[in-house]
Amino acid sequence: MKRISKISLYFISCILVVAIIASCDKCDCDCIDSGRDRNIIWKLSKDGVLTIRGKGNMPDYYYDDEINWNQPPWYDHRNSFTALIIEEGITSIGSYAFIFCNEFTGSLNLPESLTSIGSYAFYRCEGFTGSLILPEGIKDIGERVFSFCSGFTGNLILPDDIRYIPDGVFSGCSGFTGNLTLPDSLKFIGEYAFAGCTGFSSLTFSANPISFSSPSWAFNYWIGLTDVINYSIEPQGIYDVFDATPINTITLHVPEISLEKYRETEVWKDFGSIVAIENY
Repeated sequence: MKRISKISLYFISCILVVAIIASCDKCDCDCIDSGRDRNIIWKLSKDGVLTIRGKGNMPDYYYDDEINWNQPPWYDHRNSFTALIIEEGITSIGSYAFIFCNEFTGSLNLPESLTSIGSYAFYRCEGFTGSLILPEGIKDIGERVFSFCSGFTGNLILPDDIRYIPDGVFSGCSGFTGNLTLPDSLKFIGEYAFAGCTGFSSLTFSANPISFSSPSWAFNYWIGLTDVINYSIEPQGIYDVFDATPINTITLHVPEISLEKYRETEVWKDFGSIVAIENY
């Protein structure tokens, strides 16, 4: 009887050890929670780092109201986050994936494999700092993706091949600094796209045609802007693009052959001074 009991205890101990090992393998013995959602595997470590890995597209989530809310699986831990790691192999970030996750800190480094970001993906993620560099592979970006991400403290770099900036993508991102360059590929900018981005010191338009939504307010309330560099030969229609931005204090730089055109075109003519672009 004693021998049977010892054998039983031995097997129970083995089962417990295997279970512990399996648990540690799943969660690396250092995590709060983890799981799989279709193409992705996620893990939240005890130090608050949320890691997303996998191949292909992240699922889209949605938020209509408090009742109709298909939330991301990590959403309940949003107040525990300290950093976000999205590994190479992820090709899209789902809509609403990190909405209201405002405890993230440090830089937001997006993988080069990324080709799209869904609407409201980082809405009100206010803790990120440093520059935001959108990978060159991004072709599609949803509305209000980074709206009210006010913690960024560096440059905003847009991908060279982006053609469309939807409504409110960077609205309320008041921490960006330096120059914002609109890429040659850009054809359209949506309503409030960069409204309230008060940290930029200069803005550069390419020589290619660009249009704005109506109404626009794309560069609404840009306090601190000192220079706009516009390489377009023909002045763009910008009726309310710079609404509430004190353009009468801003220097506009344009091609020398277009100086008179800009000085006679509505809104452009109201800039503080209009000068020729040097060495162009």
